[in-house]
Formats: sequence, structure tokens, C-alpha cells
Amino acid sequence: MHDKVVFVTQSGASGKALVRELAMRGHRCLHVPLIETVSLLPSTDVAFVRVDAWLCTSAAAARAIAQAGLDLRAIRPPICYCVGEATAEAFRSLDLFVKTFPDVRDGRSLAVRVAAQYQHSPRRFVFVRGRQARRELPELLRQYGHQVMEWVVYDTVPAVVDPKVFLQHGQAVLTLFSPSAVDVLCSFEPLRLWAKQPGVRVVPFGHTTLDRLVEQDIVVAAIPKRPTRADMLVAIESALSIQD
Repeated sequence: MHDKVVFVTQSGASGKALVRELAMRGHRCLHVPLIETVSLLPSTDVAFVRVDAWLCTSAAAARAIAQAGLDLRAIRPPICYCVGEATAEAFRSLDLFVKTFPDVRDGRSLAVRVAAQYQHSPRRFVFVRGRQARRELPELLRQYGHQVMEWVVYDTVPAVVDPKVFLQHGQAVLTLFSPSAVDVLCSFEPLRLWAKQPGVRVVPFGHTTLDRLVEQDIVVAAIPKRPTRADMLVAIESALSIQD
């Protein structure tokens, strides 16, 4: 067992599942969510015109749809293009046909690949997203001449955080799962400085989270090769193995 404690800041069942898996591997873990997901469904009519695909960058969107108990038969798309296997698996659970690309890691790269799939004629897409999602994906596809509607199904709000829970650990691995989580962390100046300490190894889940950490001048110890739970576990254990 390592001396470092692993902070899992992902909320809900997914965060709890990651804690259990890390504990089974012999690691000390604390589940301290930085954000909470709030469903916005049912919020608006979802009587979309016929579309060619849904574009999905977050597993939280699928969970929000599932929790709302929506009947998707009238709006089921032919295909869902997803970023990462974690997001893909969440949308598969809605009985939707899903496709991922091995080299796609964020919304921007998904937009490029989808545009390449439909380069000969303009298409209609629905971007299923959270309220604070980055806008690169729909903006890029619109530049390629495609129509992109946006279905906002959830929001993220700051969790109640006690900085002392983090600050009492000088040796730690800090996992972060969204730019919003980085924003909450850095809203506490002592926590922002704590994350920069040599004994704290920061592991973001994806590249959008990495970008926000770079903006805050926080060094990253490891990042998953792909945005999947299995690769996140590899990245966490890589960070744990780094010698001080």
C-alpha cells in the first residue's frame, strides 16, 4: 500500500465505484466530490426534427436522461458519436447505437472526425450536453456547414467542500474529472496552492480538464491515454508510483 491517499472528486455512483475499485487494489482513498450534477429534465420539448446523429461528450448527460425516465422512441437517433468508452457505455445503456473513435479525446477532435464522416453533404446533429460544456464541437461543425441543435440536459454546481480534508494530506493523488471541478478547487486559494505542492500528484480524466489545469499553472503527473475508467486507473497508479 502506498503512503499517498487518492482523492476521488467525481460525484455520484461513478465516483463511489472508482473508490471501491481503488480500495480493492489496496489504495487508500477518500471520496470528496467537488461538484454535483443536477438534472435539467424535463426542461424543454425534445421533439427534434429528424437528425443524423447525437454528439455526446459526457456520461453525465446519459445518466440525466436515464434518471428522467424519458421515452426516447420518438427521438432516437440512428447513431451516437461519443468521446471515450465511459461516455459510450453510458449511452449504450439507453439502448442507443454508439460509435467511438480511438483518436478522439475531446469535443474538438470529435467534431473533426464527424465532419470527415459527412463531408459531402450538410447534416443535422443534436449535441447532448451539460450547461457548462465547451462550445467548440457545435461551432466547428457549423463552420463545416452542418446544423447542430443543442439539448442541455444537466448542470454542474459546486459541492460543499471543506478544504481541511485536502490540506491535512501532504502526500496525495488528486483526481479531477471536469473543468468545473478545477474551477471549484481553485476558488479556494489554499487548495490551489496545495495542488501545486511537490507531494501532490494531479491526474485529470481528459484533455479539457488538463487545459483548465494548465491555465491555473498546476502541473499534471499523469493523464489517461483514453478517457476510460481502465485508463484512469492506470494513470492513478502511475502517479502513485512516482518517487518524491
